[in-house]
Amino acid sequence: MLIDIKKLSDILKQTGFRVAQDTLPTEGDLPHISYHSVTRKNKRASNAVFAKQPLYQVSLFTYEPLNDIKALEAVLDGYGVKYTDFGRMEEDDGKRIYHFYSYVRCME
Repeated sequence: MLIDIKKLSDILKQTGFRVAQDTLPTEGDLPHISYHSVTRKNKRASNAVFAKQPLYQVSLFTYEPLNDIKALEAVLDGYGVKYTDFGRMEEDDGKRIYHFYSYVRCME
């Protein structure tokens, strides 16, 4: 299901985590979901653009990887949002912070 960015934001907020566009979390502000536009795809017919489909990266920053990623996936799955498999990075700045990321195609 393709959705617009407002609907995606509303769905992400259903996790109960802090959600913001184009921001990184601060100390003690976890779990935190951030999303930002990565690229845009234009759908064309007869040389005319009839739909714009931006791709958003959705990032989850957390100290609790197992529970928080399951909560995010459950919300996305519950609303039928199509997303790529989650990748994972670890950032170690004295405390282990997990960064999960996925991509969601939206529509305008």
